[in-house]
Amino acid sequence: TFDSRAIFISASAEILGLFVVIQTVDSVGRIPTQAMSYIFGGIFLFSLAMSAGTASNNLLTVLAFCARAFEMMGSCVTWVSTAEILPTEIRSTGHSAANAMGRTGAFMSPYLVGTNVPIKFVGAAMLAIHLLTACCAWHLPESKGKDLGHVTDEDEVDSVGEKDGSEMTFPYDSNDAVALPTSSDRRIV
Repeated sequence: TFDSRAIFISASAEILGLFVVIQTVDSVGRIPTQAMSYIFGGIFLFSLAMSAGTASNNLLTVLAFCARAFEMMGSCVTWVSTAEILPTEIRSTGHSAANAMGRTGAFMSPYLVGTNVPIKFVGAAMLAIHLLTACCAWHLPESKGKDLGHVTDEDEVDSVGEKDGSEMTFPYDSNDAVALPTSSDRRIV
């Protein structure tokens, strides 16, 4: 049987996570918020797995609530930062690659969670995945307080020739892109 009350409480964590991330994304920054969210989400999932079968239902509900709140925070900031980091020319490709990775994880997770694998191993695997995700997020360039455009770790020279530190660039040169033929380039034979 399902504990509808516990499911409702843990699901409402996503609202809290969304509210918290809205308040912190501009003050703390995208990258620290992302890394912290994934680390704490992994810790709470690990704690939930280690407590399964021995802890009270109330403790499990609190752990699930915290895990879902941090998962929501990390997910929200990930989609915000990818839109700011990736230039327009490759943004849809970047979002598609991230979506494909998410779908791959969704495809593989039933083989980890839904089989006879011990729940403690599942918790440890989830913690490892979260720590890897936080490490990858930590190496992304921060876009907090910068104008939208291209992102890099280096400042770009403005029109006067001075660096003001607010520009974002990405090491992608649109001149290197391969031009696709248009309908005017095709000859009818």
